[in-house]
This record gives sequence, C-alpha cells and structure tokens, in this order.
Amino acid sequence: MMENKFLWAQVFGLLAFFVSILSVLQKDRSKYIYYNLSQNVFSCIQYFLLDKMIATYLSIISVIRLIIYRFKEK
Repeated sequence: MMENKFLWAQVFGLLAFFVSILSVLQKDRSKYIYYNLSQNVFSCIQYFLLDKMIATYLSIISVIRLIIYRFKEK
C-alpha cells in the first residue's frame, strides 16, 4: 500500500513539474495564475500522499493566496 501511495505521489510531482514549466512560458497573466494554481494543487496532493503535512499546509496557503489574488485582480 505504501508503494502505491509513493507511486501516485511521484505522478503528481511530475505533473506539477510539467505545469510549472508551462506556467513560465505563459505571456498572459491570468493563464500564468491558473497554471501556477494547478501546479500548487498537484504539489499539495503529492505532499499529502507522502504524509508531509507542513508542506501540504504551505501548498494550501499558496492556493488560497492565488485564488484571492485572481479575484482581486479583476
């Protein structure tokens, strides 16, 4: 069971890595925020699967910060 969680954590970590590369390539600010938001969600899931709760909480805070920033920008 632990190996299965570790495998899924690596998959979400790889997704977060690819999305972070895509976010850097974005010229539009709103698309950059959405890519960064999804990257933080993938990282949050990865850290949760690895039982790293402090990193999970930090990712959740970052997601909330990006959501607030996105709605404040409008």
